[in-house]
Amino acid sequence: MPQLPVFKTLAALGGAVFLLQMGSITQQARVWNNCVDNRFHQLKDWHKGKSPTELMNRSVNFCNGGAEEIP
Repeated sequence: MPQLPVFKTLAALGGAVFLLQMGSITQQARVWNNCVDNRFHQLKDWHKGKSPTELMNRSVNFCNGGAEEIP
């Protein structure tokens, strides 16, 4: 039954690659969330009368590479 050790090895390697990719994705998400949060609070100070939904939409657009807004 030589196929079983090969399968276990491939499964272990596949699992390791998956975990490495998840770490990278998690780090990217953390950086993006910090960008949105920081931009939201910055816009909240600049635009006191705007709705939180509009400010969040502008923050997400900015962190996704949208145009820079002038306060």
